Amino acid sequence: MGRFSVAMAKADKQFSIYIRTRNADPHTGRTECATCGGNEHWSEMDCGHYITRAIWATRFDPKNCWAQCRSCNRLENGKPDRFRSFLVNYYGREVVESLERRSKRKANNRPSIDNLLNIFKIYRQLNQSKVHDF
Repeated sequence: MGRFSVAMAKADKQFSIYIRTRNADPHTGRTECATCGGNEHWSEMDCGHYITRAIWATRFDPKNCWAQCRSCNRLENGKPDRFRSFLVNYYGREVVESLERRSKRKANNRPSIDNLLNIFKIYRQLNQSKVHDF
């Protein structure tokens, strides 16, 4: 595995933990799926991306991501219409349209290894600073 792949895996892992625990109940660890409303422990959820994570410009944007049950995220392709509605209700149409515009820019270059390591450090620190009973 190359340096880029290692850095990406580290950044993805910490970002995913942050997204899945961000709205979890601090005592039970349960969180709600953005698209179906199912409620499961955060460790049983996926980090769902409204705009696919293949798009670098929005891959690590927390406003593009939310906890999703594995069924919605993996088996139902993320339910993008429901995901969009959820994000519009939560953040507002302007934020969602801004994400959509950013995702369509031609300059959509992948991050550098240094950028990925910074993302890893930021989200690791955020994850460590959370106080949970679970």
